[in-house]
Amino acid sequence: MKKSILIILLLCISLSVFAGCGNDDKEVNEASVNVTVYSALKSDINSEVIYTGEIKALEESDIAPKISATIMSLNYDIGDYVEAGDVLAILDDADYRLTYNQVLAAYNSAVSSYNQTNNQLQTAISAAEIEYNSALDNYNRQKALYDVGAISKVALESAEIRLKNAELNLRSSKSNYDTAVGSTQASAKAAVESAKASLDIAANNLKNTQIIAPISGYIASRNGNVGQIAAAGSPMFSIKNSEEVNIEISVTESVIPYITTDTKAIVSVSNVDEFNIEGVVSTVNTVKSQQTGMYTVRIKIDNKDKKLKLGMMAEVLLQTQASTDTIIIPSDAIMQDDEGYYVYVVNDNIAEKRIVNIGITNNDFTEILSGINEKEVVVVSGKEYVSEKNNKVNIVEE
Repeated sequence: MKKSILIILLLCISLSVFAGCGNDDKEVNEASVNVTVYSALKSDINSEVIYTGEIKALEESDIAPKISATIMSLNYDIGDYVEAGDVLAILDDADYRLTYNQVLAAYNSAVSSYNQTNNQLQTAISAAEIEYNSALDNYNRQKALYDVGAISKVALESAEIRLKNAELNLRSSKSNYDTAVGSTQASAKAAVESAKASLDIAANNLKNTQIIAPISGYIASRNGNVGQIAAAGSPMFSIKNSEEVNIEISVTESVIPYITTDTKAIVSVSNVDEFNIEGVVSTVNTVKSQQTGMYTVRIKIDNKDKKLKLGMMAEVLLQTQASTDTIIIPSDAIMQDDEGYYVYVVNDNIAEKRIVNIGITNNDFTEILSGINEKEVVVVSGKEYVSEKNNKVNIVEE
């Protein structure tokens, strides 16, 4: 009897326990998920990327002598600042000056010969013109006297013969001049032009004994010493202008479509504590590098205070996309599955799954092109524990 009573008690206890467990499960299923939320709002948004690049000279030039000669003086050294037009070095000009003087003499002689030939021809024409004009005046006087019977016909005919001879002589002189222009004088003129070309070459060679800075900037390299022979075409100086510099970066193919030559950039160089320097993209190479698989982009910035040194590394922030007055939500609110991007929208503490189309995104916020409206409330944290079945939420922070 006692044994039966004990069994009955144990069964009651077991039933009680199972009944209690069943009630606990029901409470769990009906429990709310604690979440934080965000109200979608309209604002501006931009997408930014950050790259690291090397500071390079915007303008640089390698200077090599155009002639070979002994170096007589070197006026600047590595690190010196020069202005465009400064004389960097002087080469021995003795041989080139001698050549110039010889060619100058030959040129002057050719000019003199040309002028002499031209003067002779002009003199012959002038003499013929004087004789013709004199004969014409004489004929006119004789004709007037003949008309009044003051002279004989023979005298008039004599004046007429003189005029005809003077006219023939003038035509002959002009013909000789035209012939000379076509041959003799043309040859003399060609000689002058040839001598002038040789003179220009000699003058240029003499000028090239001075090595001139083509741009302003700092001397980056210098080759040769006084007394050595500078070889034509061999680099002697290198000048880099750092008053404006380029930051050269390599950009991925996903970003390059959004970069143009007027894209704004913010540059920071931590080595010299220079931050938020405004720059602009100056070059966009649309051909991918075979070595890196990326695209070269250069950003131009001002460096008149010379704080930025060539070769330093800089951090470049580029704004690639921008949208104004658009709906944005925290990027952390967005999830993705086979249907696409989605969020949970909260109404009366019930979370509803909503498919959305997204636009510009950055580290903090994402643009919503469609799917939710302004002021709708979306789940930010705790969303991982929400589902279409378990959709009751408790907002713990807003």
